[in-house]
Amino acid sequence: KDIFNWFLGQDSIGFFDVSDLVEGTDYFANARVTDRVGFKSEVISTDGFRMDYGIPVAGTVSIKAPFQSDTNNIIFTWQGFSDALSGIGHYDYTIGTTAGAADVAPRTNTGSMDSTTATNLKLGNNNTYYITVYGVDLVGNEISANSSGITIDLVPPTIGTLADGSAEDVEWLKDTLQASANWTGFYDLNGIDYYELALGTTALGTDIKDWTDVGKDTSFTFTEILLKINTDYYFSIKARDQLGNISEPISSDGFRIDAEGPKISNNSVPTDSPLSIFNPISIDLTLTEDVTSYEIQTVSAQGDPSGNSSQVSKVGTNINIQLTPPFTSADQITVSVSLTDVAGNINSGLNYTYTIGYLADYDNDGSVILADQTEFVTAWNNNDLTKELGPVTGTAPYFKPTPDGEFNTRDGMAFVRMWYWDKSNASGKLMAKLQASQGYPLNIEIEADHMMVYPPKGTKAVELILDYPSMDMKVKLPQSEIFSDKGMTLSMADTIGGQLLVNTAYFEKSDRPVRIDLQHLQRERNIPVDISYLFLDENNEPLSSGNEFLDIKPIPKEFALHDNYPNPFNPVTTINYDLPKEGNVRLIIYDIMGREIAKLNNGFMPAGYHSVKWNARNQFGVEVSAGVYFYQIQAGQFSKTQKMILLK
Repeated sequence: KDIFNWFLGQDSIGFFDVSDLVEGTDYFANARVTDRVGFKSEVISTDGFRMDYGIPVAGTVSIKAPFQSDTNNIIFTWQGFSDALSGIGHYDYTIGTTAGAADVAPRTNTGSMDSTTATNLKLGNNNTYYITVYGVDLVGNEISANSSGITIDLVPPTIGTLADGSAEDVEWLKDTLQASANWTGFYDLNGIDYYELALGTTALGTDIKDWTDVGKDTSFTFTEILLKINTDYYFSIKARDQLGNISEPISSDGFRIDAEGPKISNNSVPTDSPLSIFNPISIDLTLTEDVTSYEIQTVSAQGDPSGNSSQVSKVGTNINIQLTPPFTSADQITVSVSLTDVAGNINSGLNYTYTIGYLADYDNDGSVILADQTEFVTAWNNNDLTKELGPVTGTAPYFKPTPDGEFNTRDGMAFVRMWYWDKSNASGKLMAKLQASQGYPLNIEIEADHMMVYPPKGTKAVELILDYPSMDMKVKLPQSEIFSDKGMTLSMADTIGGQLLVNTAYFEKSDRPVRIDLQHLQRERNIPVDISYLFLDENNEPLSSGNEFLDIKPIPKEFALHDNYPNPFNPVTTINYDLPKEGNVRLIIYDIMGREIAKLNNGFMPAGYHSVKWNARNQFGVEVSAGVYFYQIQAGQFSKTQKMILLK
């Protein structure tokens, strides 16, 4: 009775004002009964109680996920609620659209459970709901805690874009055994759980690869497949969110397999024809397909900057390469091309080698011939600077011209040096040609020490080629200048092989004869000479051409009677005499008394070198005695006597 004294009550319930009681103290209620006569019973006491004024400690409320697709049920748990005095008695929960609200589910007692499933709910899509859990202690003090929001998600992920290839979208892939795709832009409030990817020959098709879980990555490569060229293929993809909502499947715009590198289908400039030294080079390369990148390199074999640098442009499937003249004569310019197509195929083995024509080869036939000489002489005479050649640097045939705007000896010497190089560096250039005879026949006169070739009227250029036995004859042009007021004459001789080439080009039409000097090295035999001839008109067209075999008989320049040999002699001696002209010839032997002994010749003889033997017999065939004899020749106006001695 230290808190409350005894007080009288009429029933079995006692009420006390405990507002002044304190926590932490044990309190006991005591009771006794007094009967009507005043006897008091024994005092009995309760087992004690304590005061609990404090609210419990709040715990946490957990949900399975911040998003769910179930619109009827919510599963949640809680933990960490406590009360140090009376202890937690039970838990209540409410569900609302805001924290602490109960507009979705009223307050419900769950007893002492630490998890529950709220059922029979009506939850709306894209709405967020909160669970409030109340921890109530044994004396009715309570504390609440709210969960994080749960959003109802019934919408599948939004679709993004799907690209063929591992980076930017491509139209072509080059590998037939694997194919890659990548994608972006897929979105879902609760996040993407995984993607499914397929590959087929139609949009959304799966005939190559069925739907495959590729995880959360945004790119994937199918391997161990076999793709065909010229077939359309499509990747397809769909996204699944954390709640199992699956997006609409989409397909890529498709791709094809290109397993071959790009090629060049047409080259506008053939490589089998020489190119001009003085004209710009413009090469158009037509590709079999468009390319994403290309490399063009030009290399001059002679190191000419004009051949080592180029301007390159590309329009569509056409690549244009420009090179600026002048180029180096006989140079070779190699154009190397490397192409990469949209599929990534590379073709770097494309090389084209162009040959620059020879300087002075105006007709581009690969040789500096008579027609070129005529062209040059005509241009010189007409001051046609489009055919100018010099000055030049380098050595033949690799001359680099830098025209100075005038014809002078530099141009002439450039032509001469190219002409001589051409004849010296190719076999057969000095051989007589077996060419068909046409036009005028060859008009030629052969004298003792020279021949004269007479061109037909209207001749602008002459080419003569002679093949002869060099052991029997020497052949050459008379000494003269290359350039004269009439034109230009070039010649080349092979004195060992027995060949002579003469090229003459006139400023104007001319029928002046061409003289070729002859020197006989033997007198016994006729000399076979093969001569080919070509006479060109002012249009470089043949006036006359052909081939003839000449049988040239050695002819002396003057009459002569030579010493006999041997002298003295026994019994035979030889007498040589020269006749530059044909005619009657008397060759008589006389003794010392002037008597005629024998007639070695008395009749017509052709021009030439002649030889006769005397056997020391008279005209009757009788041997003559030893002694001094004379032999005399008479040929026209020529007469000469020589002495000889016969021994016995």
